Amino acid sequence: NSFLLLRLAYNVVDIGQKVDVVEITSCADLLLSLDMKNVKPPQILISSSGGVTIDLLEMDARSTLDGEGSSVTQIRAVNMEVLYLREIKPVQAVQVNATNVKKVLVTGSTFLSPNINLEVLNSTSFEIRNSYFRALTSKSIQATSVDDVTVVNNQFNINAIKVVSVRDVKKLHLSCNRIIGEPVDVECVQGAHPTSTVLSFLSQFYNREFTEKVTRNLETSTSVNLNSTNVQQASLLQLEVSNQAFVGIMVGMSLIIAVFLTYLLIIGYRCRRRGNMKRTSD
Repeated sequence: NSFLLLRLAYNVVDIGQKVDVVEITSCADLLLSLDMKNVKPPQILISSSGGVTIDLLEMDARSTLDGEGSSVTQIRAVNMEVLYLREIKPVQAVQVNATNVKKVLVTGSTFLSPNINLEVLNSTSFEIRNSYFRALTSKSIQATSVDDVTVVNNQFNINAIKVVSVRDVKKLHLSCNRIIGEPVDVECVQGAHPTSTVLSFLSQFYNREFTEKVTRNLETSTSVNLNSTNVQQASLLQLEVSNQAFVGIMVGMSLIIAVFLTYLLIIGYRCRRRGNMKRTSD
């Protein structure tokens, strides 16, 4: 494992060098920290490497929201195994472009600028988890020719369906994302399975075999296999399948309870009628 801390102010301000591009290549496993305070952010180019984790992305905070005078940090990753953005908190605009990177992960990060773009092309896996996006615009996150796209437990300023755009993606999973300020759903509390509430209720009335069958059906409905290019269609399909499964279970149980209560009423009525006829004959 290797660690690299780049304080670009030393090169630009102290030494007087001009740095337009920082190129990192042929690293087997690198932890990279980027301190770009007091300088114009250069382009970061990472190529022909194994795994690179970026855990620090510091920059000046001036004109963060209105874009006036702000600089864009461009991170390009090409021909890699893993690019991992871990708990970064950039306050300026960031553009990440990953091409031919097998796995791209973004976790625990905070993005404050409205100029955020995450683009992944030709990848096996693209995951965004437990992150905060304060001012994204539509289609700020794009995935093309990716086998598996997972966007889970994030906060966005707009609906996640509008944020994520996919094309030629085999599997898309959107779950437990919410608008900033909204409470966390009970099913999304850490450690709780999205179907746990329904299954615990079913287990009180049905045998283990039936409950496990419903478990498999609901777990399958949380993921969608995609051949289309429209993320809205895929996301709506996912929600529709989950909702249909839940509504079907509830309707079925309501019908069973209604039939059972009707049966009890009929039996009670007949028993009472026989008792009255018996007393009359006596």
